[in-house]
Amino acid sequence: MAEIDQKTVREARAFLRERERRRLAEAREAIRRRAPEIPELLGVHLFGSVTRSGRFDLRSDVDVAVEATDPAAESRLWRALEHDLGRPFDVRPLAGPLVAEVRERGECVYARHLPPAGARDDQD
Repeated sequence: MAEIDQKTVREARAFLRERERRRLAEAREAIRRRAPEIPELLGVHLFGSVTRSGRFDLRSDVDVAVEATDPAAESRLWRALEHDLGRPFDVRPLAGPLVAEVRERGECVYARHLPPAGARDDQD
């Protein structure tokens, strides 16, 4: 059995961590760019392997949970993200058991700032 050069192993691990970090940054950036274009989106969260170090690889999709006033917003975001990044995204509503997972291990990437209840847009 050939000996493995420890320096090579460290370099390979560093390369993989950097690639993982870049993919996470790209996903965040794409969400922050696209979500404001879809008014029905109230919140967008990353979760799953993309948010857990060492778990996200080339075969992984990017798991996204959304809070929206219209379910059609999910598919609009999904299409936009896959178009922009050319990798698979799994976009689903933030509901049911997914809420606990996102709260525990997820990351809020986008939240629409809504005016306080009763606030008026046409202030003089």
